[in-house]
Amino acid sequence: MSNSSSFSLTGGIKTSIEHQEADGPPRKKARGPLSNDIADMLFGFGDSWPPNSQTVNLVEALVTDYIKDLGARALQVADLRPDGKLDKECFLYLVRKDRSKFQRVNKLLVANKEIKQAQIIEEHDEVKQKAMKEEAEPAETTGKRKHERSAE
Repeated sequence: MSNSSSFSLTGGIKTSIEHQEADGPPRKKARGPLSNDIADMLFGFGDSWPPNSQTVNLVEALVTDYIKDLGARALQVADLRPDGKLDKECFLYLVRKDRSKFQRVNKLLVANKEIKQAQIIEEHDEVKQKAMKEEAEPAETTGKRKHERSAE
């Protein structure tokens, strides 16, 4: 494609990038570890499918930088604590002034706790069912043997 511009139907000037997007050639796939999730979120919030790879890469860079910065600041908070321990309280301290983030983090922590409790209950039920099956199997095999003996 050339770098020349042409007029679009809306009266504006289309750049070569807009030509590529409008004509629909395959877009480059983003390569970062979060790119698939970010692409899905962008589409969910109203972007076209597939979203522009440059947009995905930019959002991923912003998210990655935010996470790195938050982690570094959490380490600084942990250094101020007497025990020097980095835990969820360090992150809660950092988002305490942003009400929506603080509430969201608390909701996620409660949900995580509920999931862990449900997994423990499920594991306990599986162990119980396995034990019941093991108890039932010897009874069935001894019953078969008695039946086989009486048939002889």
